[in-house]
Amino acid sequence: MRIAVIGQPGSGATTLARVLAVRLGVRAIDEVDELRTHATPAENVVLDGIPGSLPDLKELEDGPYGVALDHVLHLHVGLDVRALRIARQVVAGSTGPEEERRVVRTLPDLDDVVERLAATVPVTRIDASRSRTEVLTDALDTLGLTWG
Repeated sequence: MRIAVIGQPGSGATTLARVLAVRLGVRAIDEVDELRTHATPAENVVLDGIPGSLPDLKELEDGPYGVALDHVLHLHVGLDVRALRIARQVVAGSTGPEEERRVVRTLPDLDDVVERLAATVPVTRIDASRSRTEVLTDALDTLGLTWG
């Protein structure tokens, strides 16, 4: 199974991708280059933030794997929640101030990517303003998986 988890910085996409990868017993890949150079076309993976932009999507479409995705989970959360999450990460030392600046400036919308993906693969929008447990439960339900 190839799943892409996409969302703006602070949406929880990286956290969800890592948890799903562990749950599924597969690798989490967070860069188009890593997918292209280190994953086989048949390998099951969870893609973290790929494709997060139209250039990423084009690179996947034009690459040797095409858009071989089984499902896309689009995490959606407001700027206020994302900014708070990034600020917490900065205070905790798990991310730098550049990430905090990046989340509060205007970022490109993922709507174009989501719309293009939805033409070929199931895309589910998940409200990521809720707890990690609620988001993970929604993701597992969407994928037909259980906690067990």
